[in-house]
Amino acid sequence: MPPFRDNPALRRALILAIDRASLTRYVKYDMYVPADTLMPRSWLSAAASRVGWLGCTCARSAGAPALRRGGLFPKASTTRRHQHFGAGADERHYFEAVAAMWHSVLGAEVSVDESEYKVMSQNRELHRLPLFLDSWIGDFADPINFLQLFYADSSLNYGRYRNARFDALLDRAAQQPDNSERYRLLEQAEALLNEDGVYIPLYYYSTRHLVKPYIKGWHSNLMDRNLSRYMFVLEHQGR
Repeated sequence: MPPFRDNPALRRALILAIDRASLTRYVKYDMYVPADTLMPRSWLSAAASRVGWLGCTCARSAGAPALRRGGLFPKASTTRRHQHFGAGADERHYFEAVAAMWHSVLGAEVSVDESEYKVMSQNRELHRLPLFLDSWIGDFADPINFLQLFYADSSLNYGRYRNARFDALLDRAAQQPDNSERYRLLEQAEALLNEDGVYIPLYYYSTRHLVKPYIKGWHSNLMDRNLSRYMFVLEHQGR
């Protein structure tokens, strides 16, 4: 959807202009991990390379403004970021800070449009939103968990991303019995997403728990679900 369609330079400029480390530290109080790609690096093979142009500090000071000076980012461009109403003040402050960075680095005038979640979700599924907040939790530890969201025929491909090379890599990976080779194909698929600039990485969720040593039956897990019927308290003294 305009102004992002057929404009990879604009999409990359929006990615480059965000200082994720500062946002995570000062707005999220260091409770999350800044993201410079779709999934944590540990989810790919040990040979997975860092996406340098996303994580480089020099990119904000030189790369993104260069795109603007080169006429690739329209100075008067106005975009809107949609988020659901129930997110609370912290989320609103976070995206206001993102908008401020876009204005400072790129000169973009960006407004934050809050909607009730059911309204935002419906508009997202109907492909009415040019720029929107989305999130995903990896309920099983494999890169395909996230990459599948951008497959052309996926019902979760809300941005209508279409790249035949990307789809072919996922199809080949699905038929590959060698896991090392499979990971190599998935790395290439993620590299295509980064090259096309079809998403803006922000931060990875993390969970925080204080569990007394005499509480047993609690186990850390990807979905962060622990049923009380599986937990019990050992006999102990004091607090």
